[in-house]
Amino acid sequence: MKHIFTIDGERADAWLSGHKGSYRLLYDGGACAVALTPAATGDGAALLHIEGQSVSVVLAVAGDQVWVHIDGAAHAVILHDPVRFLGAGDDAAASGTIRAPMPGTVIAVATEPGAQVQAGDTLMVIESMKLETAIKAPRDGVVATVTFAAGQSFDRDAVLVTLEGED
Repeated sequence: MKHIFTIDGERADAWLSGHKGSYRLLYDGGACAVALTPAATGDGAALLHIEGQSVSVVLAVAGDQVWVHIDGAAHAVILHDPVRFLGAGDDAAASGTIRAPMPGTVIAVATEPGAQVQAGDTLMVIESMKLETAIKAPRDGVVATVTFAAGQSFDRDAVLVTLEGED
């Protein structure tokens, strides 16, 4: 499954796959073997292994954000919930097109074409991988289309709802 991170304010998409007791980090344009070995001290210190090279890191967690201290610099890393990020993120807000980040089923539809909505209004509720998520309006606007009805299934990247106006 694709993971969406923000690293020092920049979006980074990556996938992690297991392979014979280790992991491969897949990202646009590349892949590398990675592992993290926590230190026994329990203070966030660890060794990060990338393609056979090891570097000391210190991890500090503050809510949804992880600070990674490496080579004398601190980097802010945020792991986003892909359903919420793609369903109500900046991409959806700018285009007014709300897409499904993974396959699933519509549980309920809370709007209809022509309805005036405000940012944060629930448009529909979906279930993907046994996780129920409310798809919310990323911005104010008028609902142009609602592609699926309750009980219908959709594929990854399917258009769920489109908004027009007020972008």
